[in-house]
Amino acid sequence: MLTSRIFLTEECLNIKRLLDDTLRHAYGSAKSEEFYKECRARLNSLSAQVDVIDETNLPEIHTLAIQIHILSDKITKIERSHIGELSWPFALVIKEMALEVCRESVAAANEEDPLFFFSANGGMFVYAVSPERAAALSRRRIFNVVFPRSFKYQVLLHTILGHEIGHVAYAYHELKHELETKVTSVLLHGSPFTSTSDFKDWLDKTYKLNLSDPALNDAFARWRQEYFCDLFGLLIMGPSFLPAYRSLFHLLDHTGSRYSATHPPIMSRYSMLQDALTFLSWEKWEGVDHQNLRQPLNSMYEPMRQHVSSIPAPMRILDSQQVEAATTALRDILKRMGNTLYVHPKPDELNEIVSALLSGTPAICTKLKVTRSKLKKRYVVNDPIDFRHILFAGWLTIYHDARDREELSLFKINRLCDRSILHQDAINTWTEHFEKEPVPKNVSN
Repeated sequence: MLTSRIFLTEECLNIKRLLDDTLRHAYGSAKSEEFYKECRARLNSLSAQVDVIDETNLPEIHTLAIQIHILSDKITKIERSHIGELSWPFALVIKEMALEVCRESVAAANEEDPLFFFSANGGMFVYAVSPERAAALSRRRIFNVVFPRSFKYQVLLHTILGHEIGHVAYAYHELKHELETKVTSVLLHGSPFTSTSDFKDWLDKTYKLNLSDPALNDAFARWRQEYFCDLFGLLIMGPSFLPAYRSLFHLLDHTGSRYSATHPPIMSRYSMLQDALTFLSWEKWEGVDHQNLRQPLNSMYEPMRQHVSSIPAPMRILDSQQVEAATTALRDILKRMGNTLYVHPKPDELNEIVSALLSGTPAICTKLKVTRSKLKKRYVVNDPIDFRHILFAGWLTIYHDARDREELSLFKINRLCDRSILHQDAINTWTEHFEKEPVPKNVSN
């Protein structure tokens, strides 16, 4: 039989060939060079360890073999992933948003930015952003964004990824500590999720469950993080997070109270999100009197509000005042992360987007103007549409009484929103190109 060193040395050479055959080629719309360099650096580190390993140290050999296996598996997943299986304009804005979150906890240098690759999977409930654990041989973390293949163009449902980006934030130790202290602990204060002993008593009372200590500790940590990620998803994605969230989760558990070791009961999460929504005043949105907006806003929010009002007291677990305090704290943290925090559009601007979608056209509502510098050179100034405003308008179009259900199907509205995001990205790219160059003379005011 082959010795462990010979076997692992040969496998490292196999992985090198795999890298040269795959990741040196283009990957989606992103440069594969970044993935190649990171994976090659990890491989070099592992190869160096194989060269000096003590072949009598079987536990160390096993650990090293597992690390080599994980690297090979990751390269294969990256190779097989296809950004084209997801709306790539949406993929790019999700990537940028996740990067803003990650940069909060690392030096804001591009060479330390994490890497994201997108892969499709079967089933409706596979949305995830899978973080990898930090390792000594990793220079940059690699995250796998997973989504349902059948939902390729369902961009209005992709807002659920806001929740998954919350898990990305928790993957970074320093940021996780701040989020735990200032947000999660505040959010869950006074609830059964303040301590494992309170959680244990609540499970016994509510579900007649008596978990082992390891299972109890695991469920306690998971449930706390899930509540946080729900609030995180709402604050970064805005109102469009809620109908997507509820559409998917209602199918997972129509009762809303089923026990899960990994997620808290859905009704309690609905209740928490409703309290946050009310505190943010997104339901009322004072001053909005456009019939184009008020009717679909009421049609979207009212059923959710009525449903939450019927949730039994045992499932209205979190205190509304604690939800408000946690929401305020999380907003303050998100303000440090570029444009991550959702900001409501002006009513007139949202009305313009909704009107475009109702007419069956993509929303091209960007305000472009040409200005002159002191040197009398002309430059383009771009006032882009936030992609989240497009998605919000998409949901309002779905709930709009004026929508022709035959002409404007759910699929078509999703495609119109997808094309609107694509057009905005094209405009952004064009204007960035001219930031350092004068506008051609044939571009007029």
